[in-house]
Amino acid sequence: MNKKTVSKINLFFSGLLSRMEENRDFFTDITIQFKSGAKIFPAKILLDENGVTLDYQAVKRTVAADKIWDIIAAELLKYDETRIIYAERGARLVIEASDKKVNMRHEDALADAPQTSVV
Repeated sequence: MNKKTVSKINLFFSGLLSRMEENRDFFTDITIQFKSGAKIFPAKILLDENGVTLDYQAVKRTVAADKIWDIIAAELLKYDETRIIYAERGARLVIEASDKKVNMRHEDALADAPQTSVV
């Protein structure tokens, strides 16, 4: 991805990080899918009592919340596309980006849950 696209993603991602801090009780995780060609490289951001944990390339590390973007931005420059999914109780925010466009959309997390009925 080019630097212009990464700076556009930064606008959305900074909003997600502030929402994560504000809604600590509802926050689940942030899943990032870096895509190069047909291969996907997953990363996960979790929030715990020690701070922000980044699980990427089989390494878990605790990172300061204000430094997480620096790591993500450096990785974004290496890939063609990305998909960032912010999950909290009942809702998901999805950012999809490539060199051509950056989109953000809201999804209802409960819509994907399997419907069960009791007879």
